[in-house]
Amino acid sequence: MLRKIIFTILISSSIVFSDGHLKRHEKPFKIFFDQGGSVFNYLQTDVNWVDIVRDPKLAEIHILLNSVASGGGGREYTITFIGQNGFAGLDDTLKYSFPQNVSVDERNEQLVRLIKVGLARYVAETPYSKFLSIDFDRVFDETKIEDDWDGWVFSVGLDGSFRGEESQEELYWQLSGDIDRVKEETKLMINARMSNELDIYRSDEGESSSSTRNRLLNLMHVWSVTDHFSAGFFTGANNSTYDNLKLSYNFYPAIEYNVFPYRLAARKTFSFLYRIGYVHNDYYNRTIFMKEKEDLFKQSLSIGYRMNETWGEAHFYLTAANYLHDFDKNKLNLWSRLAYKLTGSLSFTVQAEVSYINDQLHLEQEGATLEEILLNQKSLSTNYQYRFRLGFKYTFGSIYNNIVNTRF
Repeated sequence: MLRKIIFTILISSSIVFSDGHLKRHEKPFKIFFDQGGSVFNYLQTDVNWVDIVRDPKLAEIHILLNSVASGGGGREYTITFIGQNGFAGLDDTLKYSFPQNVSVDERNEQLVRLIKVGLARYVAETPYSKFLSIDFDRVFDETKIEDDWDGWVFSVGLDGSFRGEESQEELYWQLSGDIDRVKEETKLMINARMSNELDIYRSDEGESSSSTRNRLLNLMHVWSVTDHFSAGFFTGANNSTYDNLKLSYNFYPAIEYNVFPYRLAARKTFSFLYRIGYVHNDYYNRTIFMKEKEDLFKQSLSIGYRMNETWGEAHFYLTAANYLHDFDKNKLNLWSRLAYKLTGSLSFTVQAEVSYINDQLHLEQEGATLEEILLNQKSLSTNYQYRFRLGFKYTFGSIYNNIVNTRF
């Protein structure tokens, strides 16, 4: 397993320069790294025996870096090598999992090390293979590592803010906790949130205040049935003054089918998630349907498609839900994001979300006062919501990115 070993790949530029059959300025090939940030800086510094170009069309190797959340708050990274031009059809994939508490430097160092491992097979296809050496820097023993926690990971958090001026003050705090246990055959995730917000206003007429409160507890348990099927359940409880919920709890058995094998989740998914279950709502105030409490049954179907390719990435999620006692009480939500590389230098991003809403059973009969509307203290009746964002990014200049200068 790549997680258990460390490879060191060394290519000596001085030896290359002394070889009579290879020109001093030539390097084995050009690569395009489809990611910026600190990982890219490490790559520029440490892998200086290839040319890193700005335009993917000029590269022989296109490298994609993707990640997904893993157990205990860590992340599993997938590095995909896609051969182009002279290496067309020669592709490879490497994976590595990092724990939650790994430092940025440790992560970047290991990711660049894996990129070297992946590039080794391409170097082997060139005349430069004679300058390639691989060291296996690990001594194995037969001692079995035992996990005293058996995969359980716990985390707690507390954050808050306080701001004020002469006429008003705002105090906010949130307490959170998570319990996770993720294994190949099962996944259990529990999260809890507790938050309060207090607003104080002062005027010539005196002082007034308002507050909102939210409490949330969610649990998800999933079993891996096959490489395409999963089954499990969702359950939870919450309290929200904003949504007029004194106490709400639910239980939803669920099944999911992924068209692609789950092992490809970092690159692409096409999944269908169906949930059906029971909901109990106990309200602070009587609702527009004259209910103080009620027992409900609800179902939902979510269709998700996500891909990450050399041209960019796309995400689409469509969710339809309704209450079983009245199919007219329903909600439809579509969320999408597209990041497209128009050229090697110009990229375009668009993100959109639209919801058709007809399931607000929690709305208060008396409605909200003008003050509550202005302070956004209570949810309001609406038949739709939408959001839309778009942007462009253009870079230009030298196609080579090999030089790193960290001064200042």
